Amino acid sequence: MSVVKVSYGQTVKITDVIGIEGNTGYSFGSHCHYCCRPNFTVGNALNISSISGIPNELGIYDDGYRSGTTASPDAKADIKGLQIILNNAGAGLEVDGIVGEKTLAAVKKYSIELNDRGNLIKWVQERLTQLGFDAGYADGFAEKPTMDAIYSWQKANGLGVGNLYGSDWDVLLA
Repeated sequence: MSVVKVSYGQTVKITDVIGIEGNTGYSFGSHCHYCCRPNFTVGNALNISSISGIPNELGIYDDGYRSGTTASPDAKADIKGLQIILNNAGAGLEVDGIVGEKTLAAVKKYSIELNDRGNLIKWVQERLTQLGFDAGYADGFAEKPTMDAIYSWQKANGLGVGNLYGSDWDVLLA
């Protein structure tokens, strides 16, 4: 990983950022590999795909943002805030804290560009900061610190670097 966000023995929950993926060791692209080894014994690894919520060979993905049943109150409130912002612009969404197709379609109508202003910008600033990318003071103004955080986040996620738009929203809300 390029950045480790947790320490040994720390308890984490499914929506916590544990690190920023990177391209270290013998690898051919940015990725994150992890496993649990009881008693630190090689060969005694647990298959944690089914309980971690990360995408796996079965296509299972549940990070608490896209599931109505497992989302933490903070995660649901975060998405509800986004839905309220979108509704104030006429989206007509159910404010349920779940990132569904309608929420994604509504937010994909927007891009974040240098010097943009508004509540959506403030929401993005807060979200990026939660993810470990310093967007500066969450004031709703897309100035250089905000755009630098967007570029860093895009690069860390293997996305094209530039304005935030389109499928970037899928990754930001995942």
